[in-house]
Amino acid sequence: MRTLIIDNPSSGSLLRKIFKNIRRVSWDRDFCYVKTKDTDEAKDIVSERKAQGTTHCGISSGDGGVGNLLNVLLPGEATLIIDPRGTSENLGNSLRRECEERYQELFERHERGDINLANYVIGADVMEVRHDESNPKFAATTTSIGLTAAVCYDVEKYYKRSILGRKFHYGRKALNKKNEFKPFKIGYSINKGEQEGTLENLFAVEIANGPHIASMPNFNPEDTLTSGSLGLFFFEDRGMGNFIELMANLKLVGNIKHITSEKDERGFNMYGVNYSRVKSVDIKILDWDNNKDYFLEMDGEAKKFNPSEAIRAEIKPKAVKYVYLPWILDMFSTDTRKFYDGR
Repeated sequence: MRTLIIDNPSSGSLLRKIFKNIRRVSWDRDFCYVKTKDTDEAKDIVSERKAQGTTHCGISSGDGGVGNLLNVLLPGEATLIIDPRGTSENLGNSLRRECEERYQELFERHERGDINLANYVIGADVMEVRHDESNPKFAATTTSIGLTAAVCYDVEKYYKRSILGRKFHYGRKALNKKNEFKPFKIGYSINKGEQEGTLENLFAVEIANGPHIASMPNFNPEDTLTSGSLGLFFFEDRGMGNFIELMANLKLVGNIKHITSEKDERGFNMYGVNYSRVKSVDIKILDWDNNKDYFLEMDGEAKKFNPSEAIRAEIKPKAVKYVYLPWILDMFSTDTRKFYDGR
């Protein structure tokens, strides 16, 4: 059975343009291309393939599209060929870093004519997320509640086809919502009881897998997709001025002061960030309001959830295998090889 590669049109994919290049690394022409009209169609196609025993497929999409296919294939064996075409491309950028670390090995194989997809497979961690009595969900890079999730919900729902682009609306919405956002209080448990407590006056909780989050290359710089742990960020509300400074450091300057600055006795630094490395975390909102909507974001896709239910995020080491398609195609480029040799 040929390997299916799905094109997600909502991500601005150019897969049709590069499809001929895919043939260059497949001597027996074992790829087929399918352009889907929406997420449900893509999930149905992959579900049918899974029922036939297929454990792998490809997708040209953003993080949300990848996350949707992960939730079809997992739990169980899963291999995804990734052509990143999304807004933030958190997974794609984190995979690129993994590939750069392996460049010399891959280059030597390429020079020997050893161009087998198996050489480019990266075993990576995923997050298992539980928030109700249904089956667990899986996220490739992010899970969040609070301001981040609310912004994602609005942008994806109301500005998906905007001519200005979603990145513009993410920034605008974040500033607008921050003014009106009501901080919340949580109870938490880290690593199944190793550390427990309550925190209040928070505007967001972010759980990150991989270094590149929300178009910020250094959001979670101490992590990789293969580290076996998650980055846990509690964000305390310290006013709009502090929020703007934090965002400027993350998005414009690109430094890592949000995790390296000195902490107080509660674990928060000058930017109101409490950062730690964890295997799992349980979170429950303690002061929820029946008249307010609460949102849970996973891989850039947000939905409403019942705040009376606890959320658990847990790392699942090497639960999925990725193949980063742009890297394989770039191995044929002389300019690309010169660039990395120069580094």
